[in-house]
Amino acid sequence: MKKIILLSLCAFLCFQYLAYAERLKLCDMPLISASSLVKFKNAGYTISDSPRAYKRFLAPIQRLRTEMTFSTNMDKTIAHMLEVDTRGAIFRAESLLRLYSGESKKFKELLNSVKQLEDSLGAYSASKDYLEFAQKVSADPRVLAFMQKKEADDLLRLKKEISSWASDGKSDGLDRFQYILAHQKWMNMEKDRAILARELYNEMIKVHNAQLDMAELQKGVHELRRKTRWFPIYTQSLQGMLNFYDGAGKCTIKSYNALLNTPLETSKYVLFDISKEEIMPIRISKPYYLKMSQTVGNLGKIKDNGEYFESLTEAYVNAGIYTDHHRAYEHVIQLAKKQNIVPQNFEKEAGEIYHEIQDNKLFKRVADELKVYFKD
Repeated sequence: MKKIILLSLCAFLCFQYLAYAERLKLCDMPLISASSLVKFKNAGYTISDSPRAYKRFLAPIQRLRTEMTFSTNMDKTIAHMLEVDTRGAIFRAESLLRLYSGESKKFKELLNSVKQLEDSLGAYSASKDYLEFAQKVSADPRVLAFMQKKEADDLLRLKKEISSWASDGKSDGLDRFQYILAHQKWMNMEKDRAILARELYNEMIKVHNAQLDMAELQKGVHELRRKTRWFPIYTQSLQGMLNFYDGAGKCTIKSYNALLNTPLETSKYVLFDISKEEIMPIRISKPYYLKMSQTVGNLGKIKDNGEYFESLTEAYVNAGIYTDHHRAYEHVIQLAKKQNIVPQNFEKEAGEIYHEIQDNKLFKRVADELKVYFKD
């Protein structure tokens, strides 16, 4: 009798594993280890019957599975991640978690984990770029040594962060991510749209009400770009749930409407995939989206230029060569001029952008168009 029971139990477990494996396959999930099977129950969804909210996460997750290969050669993996802009996929996953964070405490925990990964990758990428700038302008060897150590420290932190998402070469962190998503009690399409519209509305109102000082590179220029950047990322991540009216829609600002039918409209930073399953889209006026995308690009150039000079100035001070920031900055300017590189007047240039979008109430206009999709 015991043998029969044991055989029956083995057959049952085998059947459950095969069923689980099949569903993972249908969810575009690679098979995970037997030990992981003990931790994770059946995901319960297939591609065909899973909610749209869940499906939106699959695109960035699949990219991360492909690009975060967790090979034994971590340096090669990181080089590949930088080359193919894996940070973009991380941003998309992060953006969806930001929008749905109010639906589950676990989503907030996931958001923190994903943000840590994004921050680590961003910090290393920035350190690498700043060091290259310092080398280009022939900075003092002591400064280069200081910046090389900073780059090495950031690389080490990034490796640890990536390792926390994997074990034994498998993307267990992504399995946990998708497991949590698959077990969420997602809302119906109508409620989903209302939740998204409200979250997007709240984001636009926050940006509209923010008081930023463009004389501050980090707290002003960078913060404005960061706040503005999220809306285009949301648009791309939602795969057509956030879409546009035909033509100029409700936009009456001539300079914004003039952005239609320009190269900006077909830029890779503006275009996004649209799923045929998004049958109840939130619509806004396209010129507003184009203006935000243009603003993100322009602010990015101003920010990057300012940060090159700022990072090298800080390195001269931290390396003990200068004690006065102003003198260090003037020295960096002189070094850069020899390479025909000049600092931009970020306060003036970013200030003009900021005042223009504030005067035209760009974010408030978008918020007003979003408000019709949810009830107060």
